[in-house]
Amino acid sequence: MTTVIVRAAGERTVDECVRRLRDQVDSVRVVSAAPFAETLRLTYKLALDLKQPWTVVVDADVLIFPKMVKAGLRACVRTSHAGFFCLDGKTRDKVFLQDRRAGIHIYRTSMLWTALHAIDGKKIKPESHVRGMMKRRGSKTFAPPQLVFGLHDYEQYYRDLYRKAFVQAKKLPGHVKAAWGKWQLLSESDPDYRVLIAGAEAGRRHEGRIIPDVRIDLGADAAIEALGLTEKEPMDAPVSV
Repeated sequence: MTTVIVRAAGERTVDECVRRLRDQVDSVRVVSAAPFAETLRLTYKLALDLKQPWTVVVDADVLIFPKMVKAGLRACVRTSHAGFFCLDGKTRDKVFLQDRRAGIHIYRTSMLWTALHAIDGKKIKPESHVRGMMKRRGSKTFAPPQLVFGLHDYEQYYRDLYRKAFVQAKKLPGHVKAAWGKWQLLSESDPDYRVLIAGAEAGRRHEGRIIPDVRIDLGADAAIEALGLTEKEPMDAPVSV
């Protein structure tokens, strides 16, 4: 029996994410908490309770492609002799307009007790910090270049896109800079990119530390109103890939 853990934080695509996964696996468990470091703790603890050899973790902003859970697990089994800690899966990312490592993780469950104690809630990238700590112990992460698991950050609420761009302006400034010209061009036809630009500009101006926490008001609602936009309605139908 394969159970997948979905990490949710009120994303517009939670139900669709779960629906797609249920087409591929036996069971889906949803974990939600704040800040993100606490979600990570709950994920690892649940994975240890489930006692599967490999734990598939999918963020709720991912719309997975058919048959990709099995493809990821096969990739883990093929490379299991290397003793790696995590498969970090690529997704087709709307924000940065490229296939990149985001939203999909397949963990070697036997290593999660050690990983649990490496979580640092003060880090802007707590999951990357865990992988770095595990690498120092000799347990690396790998990303199979040939596998693209799904769509990432498509069909999201404006507020979540704004918050993401705000944080990414600090977390991945190089990625934001590289995508900026495309955002400006696409913003003429797709309001998602107008929101991303506003969020990134606010993030660049922000002084002080940021941690991933959906409870923190970063000014999304006011920014969306200033752009003349109305928040998207909840999704009420499946989205085609």
